[in-house]
Amino acid sequence: MALSKGAKIALGCGLAAVLAAGAAVIVLGGLAWWGIGKAKQATEGMVAEQEGAEKDLEKANANPFTPPEGGVVQEDRLVKFLAVRKRVHDEVYVKHKDMIEAQAQKEKADLSALAKLPLIIAELHASKARGLAAQGMSEAEFSWMTGTVYSNMILDGMARSGDGTSVADADRASIRAA
Repeated sequence: MALSKGAKIALGCGLAAVLAAGAAVIVLGGLAWWGIGKAKQATEGMVAEQEGAEKDLEKANANPFTPPEGGVVQEDRLVKFLAVRKRVHDEVYVKHKDMIEAQAQKEKADLSALAKLPLIIAELHASKARGLAAQGMSEAEFSWMTGTVYSNMILDGMARSGDGTSVADADRASIRAA
């Protein structure tokens, strides 16, 4: 029994649909396999970076820190603090500068930028840990230095815009008041 023209067309279309669906499954499967591989690679890299950061923090925190008498920042420690800050800037901010500045111009962050945020935070953490270990500075000292340096900058700004009191005089007055 011979197939009619309509049956041949239907059979051909059905075969084409099955082949198209099979090709789509293969392409989507390949993309999924590639995506899973990339995600696994990124996760492994992130885990390795975090483990390295933890080791660097252990090394950094092995350096004891006691805030100096009178809260005076020593020049050599300030230089080390600035070296850590510069390292973080050079390794992370410069790398992501274009994306950060583009996002600053927008009212809402892009989904791609939000997706990169955990990776950038991990990079910041790892870069800071490497810098602290390299400079022999503990997290406690770095935190103390950050607070001291930035509060002095604020006091300096207040002094310059206010009654003309110098930062040193403002510091002395606040220490006396305390």
